[in-house]
Amino acid sequence: MPRRAALSPSAACRPEPRVFPQRPGLVYGCFEQQGDLPVNEDRIRHYAPTVLSIVRIIVGLLFMEHGTQKFLSFPAGEMAGMGLGLSNPGAYAGIIELICGLLIALGLFTRPAAFLASGTMAVAYFMAHAPQNFFPVNNMGDGAILYCFIFLYFVFAGPGPLSLDAKLRGNR
Repeated sequence: MPRRAALSPSAACRPEPRVFPQRPGLVYGCFEQQGDLPVNEDRIRHYAPTVLSIVRIIVGLLFMEHGTQKFLSFPAGEMAGMGLGLSNPGAYAGIIELICGLLIALGLFTRPAAFLASGTMAVAYFMAHAPQNFFPVNNMGDGAILYCFIFLYFVFAGPGPLSLDAKLRGNR
């Protein structure tokens, strides 16, 4: 980690810099170097891989929930148990939601699972939602679009460090 310069307000700083009493030595105001700011890109960038993993886990669990509702009738709701007969395209999507959601949440085979899940959500949007209305907010397809693009992002970004893929590669 690079050595950080001392936090010293520049002479041209107007108004006077504020001192935070709960954190002695932390000053907020004008600084001579960009790296001296209390919140900076280096600190945020440090956490990006971990946050990627957390987002992947949450999105995977939420996606898997759609599959559990269709096949395990949990949680109870309008779609509960509808996948058991494999009698409609939504049932087949439920299989992908269940399996790919679990794989994505675990971070196992993340890229192929995310690719399959992304394609499934694109098909779901154009088959089930788009024919109802052009606007996603009116056709209730905004969730499918969001899943489609977040999964597409996971295809390129990978699973992050908190994953079985990383463990199998020996990265943690």
